[in-house]
Amino acid sequence: MALLLTCVLALVAPIVAPIVVPSLPGPFAAGSVAAAPATGLTSFVSLAPARLADTRPDGVAGYTRLDERLVRVQVAGRAGVPADAVAAVVNITAVDTAGAGWVAAFPAGGAVPTASSLNVDVPGRVISNLATVRLGSSGEIDLATSAAMHLVVDVVGAYVPRSGAVAAGRLETVAGGAVRALDTRDLAVPLGPGETRTVDLSGVGVPVDASAVVVNLVATEAQVGFWTAFPTATTRPLASSMNIDTPGQTRSAQAIVALTPGARAIDVFSQSGGHLVIDVAGWFTGATAPVSTDGMFVPVSPQRVLDTRDQQRLAPWGGTTIEFATGTPNPTTTAAVVLNVTVTEPWYFGFVTVHPAGLPRPGSSNLNVSALDQIVANHAIVRTSDRGAAVFTQSGSHLVADVAGWYLGTPVVGSLPPERRELPRSVDARRILAPGAGIDTEIGTHPNIDVVVDSGLAGLWMGSGDLGVTDHNVYFAHRTSHGGEFRTLDRLKIGSTFVVRGADGRDYRYLVTRQDVIVPRVPELLRVVDQAGPITVTLVACHPPGSVRYRLAVSGRLIGLAP
Repeated sequence: MALLLTCVLALVAPIVAPIVVPSLPGPFAAGSVAAAPATGLTSFVSLAPARLADTRPDGVAGYTRLDERLVRVQVAGRAGVPADAVAAVVNITAVDTAGAGWVAAFPAGGAVPTASSLNVDVPGRVISNLATVRLGSSGEIDLATSAAMHLVVDVVGAYVPRSGAVAAGRLETVAGGAVRALDTRDLAVPLGPGETRTVDLSGVGVPVDASAVVVNLVATEAQVGFWTAFPTATTRPLASSMNIDTPGQTRSAQAIVALTPGARAIDVFSQSGGHLVIDVAGWFTGATAPVSTDGMFVPVSPQRVLDTRDQQRLAPWGGTTIEFATGTPNPTTTAAVVLNVTVTEPWYFGFVTVHPAGLPRPGSSNLNVSALDQIVANHAIVRTSDRGAAVFTQSGSHLVADVAGWYLGTPVVGSLPPERRELPRSVDARRILAPGAGIDTEIGTHPNIDVVVDSGLAGLWMGSGDLGVTDHNVYFAHRTSHGGEFRTLDRLKIGSTFVVRGADGRDYRYLVTRQDVIVPRVPELLRVVDQAGPITVTLVACHPPGSVRYRLAVSGRLIGLAP
């Protein structure tokens, strides 16, 4: 191996810098900063879901195309929305998407904000998200897109101006954070294709006279199709709350569902079936509730209040909680906030939970990451504390939060100390470990890689050798001779993991994304490395054992710190 390795190195000795991997589009739109907050108070009017617009050729009319990437939809005065409504809650679905991009919903006639309402990460994606949007002066909203796609818009509620305290239409949130009302996995009884299931919410504190409920829907192990949440004992509307576009997918969507008078239940329809989880975050009061300003809403044009990409190059590690201010001009009288929360550049699969800062994290989630390199967003109505809000990422990701308005009231007191936030930093790699594959080898440091591998160690062939940075490190070791450190390299299959231990004693975890047998040519190996992921380690040895004819290259992408 040494002679052929030397020959390969002679061809690529100058290559020491990491390969540049193009990044996916970020979850933001170019444009101006959002407008100032609205001055008036509003209360919520719940509606049965109704379709306002569908830009597909056979879709519902109700929109005006202003240009190739901008449509306008009349909201006020349609589908039960009061004529004097100043904001609306709509479900936006992107279909027939030509490429990755974003959708931004904002008051008609305004500038495109630096905030998004929906994100598309790959062509062909069918994805939806709830959005709370201020209306323009004529009761319209504009929807801008960064790529070619069709849009479907369903309305589920509206906010109307009030001069003072009211009884109905005020938000009340669950004190300890969202509570679980249903998990069909507990009884192993998923919804079947075409099934409508009634979900009783009386056990989680929803009052008898509540006018609507705020729920987070999670479909998992689901088949391709749509889900609709709607008032119980009513006809299912032509509208959707959530869309699944990949078999077996896990996807979250917040929904505000009108309640049938006297009923503390909602109906959920699944077109193609799957398991369903429902968490209740709160509800809107009915006509018999006490008169108060608590829970009344102040809508604003969308504005960004958190973007971890502005604070650090690499995404926060898994297990990180980040506190942030919600942008309210009156934090002492703000009890809850409407956010659009976006995950981008996730390290791995997992969930994200938003909750009041300084309070224990509830056992519920607002977002689920179910694919590598996914960009996904979800609407979140969240109770706040006197310190604002906090967002927890289970497996690590960049996090973006855009605010659409605030609910009045007294914020809870955050009593827990702020959690320490560990930033990724450059660390020397010291050891490669894959216990399941029988690999445990030290990384040598001699400048001559032949000297390193012939001494029974793994040698750095390309990259900086640093962990916790954007880089592509490639290590060679012998397969049979000189200790045969990579003798069992073929046991590292796609989907398995290995770790590289750093000088800090931490184990950096890598998911195997490629296992390639290649001819010993530099372009072949660089092609493999380039396609393995944004931050990678590739392990290389001769193949088959005892031969120098080919190379076995096993590539893993960094997915965070090992637990």
